[in-house]
Amino acid sequence: ATQRRGLWRKSIGLRVYQMGVDGWSVSLDGSASFYPRENISVDVSVKPSRSNDWLRWLEDDLLASYSKNEMKIDMTTAWLPAEKHEIRLRTQWVVIEAEAEQGYRINADHRLAPSDDVIGDFAATSFGLQFRYRYEIAPLSDFYFVYSRGGRDYIDDPNEDTWDLLEETTSLRDSDQILLKLRYRF
Repeated sequence: ATQRRGLWRKSIGLRVYQMGVDGWSVSLDGSASFYPRENISVDVSVKPSRSNDWLRWLEDDLLASYSKNEMKIDMTTAWLPAEKHEIRLRTQWVVIEAEAEQGYRINADHRLAPSDDVIGDFAATSFGLQFRYRYEIAPLSDFYFVYSRGGRDYIDDPNEDTWDLLEETTSLRDSDQILLKLRYRF
């Protein structure tokens, strides 16, 4: 990450690594932080990745290799409205598109052997949102109010591309939770 210059701090990174049986994966990690005021920050992280051999366990001794596109986006906004008060909003979107390549079975000598099992394409989406208020009662003693919601979806044989799936994730809502927490140092 670069040092903060004015209102911004930015970073970008590229990773290439071996994945699966004999494939490779490439991912780009980009982030930017914006500081419009001393007590407000906005952090955004975008992480697209592509793999031509993502190995996934399916059941028993059956595994499958997929070509995978993945997109992760995180956004966090923090505001310190007054001394001892903090408000934070965090959202996260994840989309995985996986095209089936090859099924594998674990053979008697515990090695992967190609199989003729029919393996289908799929997509997985996830969305999470968390609102958190923290009040510092005393040093190392805090009161928290947290609201979170989120959801996941698994789609067999998807017709949509990554961007369409990403757009639909905000409608996912499997759970809503409210948490009140008191942490007090004795």
